[in-house]
Amino acid sequence: DSVINGVEDGTQQVVVTITEDDPEPGVTLTVNGGMTTDVITENPNDTAVITATLDAVSEKDVTIQLAIDPASTATATAPIDFTTSSLTITIPAGSTTGTIDLTSVDDAFDEFDEDAIVNIDSVTNGVEVGSQSVTVTITDDDPEPEVTLTVDGGGTSDTITENPTDTSTITATIDAVSEKDVTVNLAINAASTATNGLD
Repeated sequence: DSVINGVEDGTQQVVVTITEDDPEPGVTLTVNGGMTTDVITENPNDTAVITATLDAVSEKDVTIQLAIDPASTATATAPIDFTTSSLTITIPAGSTTGTIDLTSVDDAFDEFDEDAIVNIDSVTNGVEVGSQSVTVTITDDDPEPEVTLTVDGGGTSDTITENPTDTSTITATIDAVSEKDVTVNLAINAASTATNGLD
């Protein structure tokens, strides 16, 4: 700024760099207000809010890249069973949380309740705390399929001959596709005049 009893030699300036020694903030993942699991319905379309939280405020934007766990591929599959608003959460500098939505998709199939498992794949300007994962269970609302029995030709009765040995094919039909195996146990009506094994 000034010199007393001397003269500045040109313009004198020095630079002092202050190195940052604070660790990058830790990132955790939750759903439904701080839980690691949530349950949503298939119909009406329901939404689970997944939140990434920092354990400290940062001057940098923190970006969290999410991934759908491959283990959930056989249960809940995007975009057939659910959609996500994004798979990237960006927490702006000065903030500590960011969110995405996971929304169920309605269908017409009777199926098992299905799990969507969301993990942290990578973090920029932050560190995942341990192994972070949340599970959203999508409950099925579709009725079980109805079963009808028919005999050759689609009717409810048929006539076959005793000799030569003749066959009538009985068919069980369900009125909608199901994700589950449907087992139909048959029984011989007590009012039958023909005896199984003899006639």
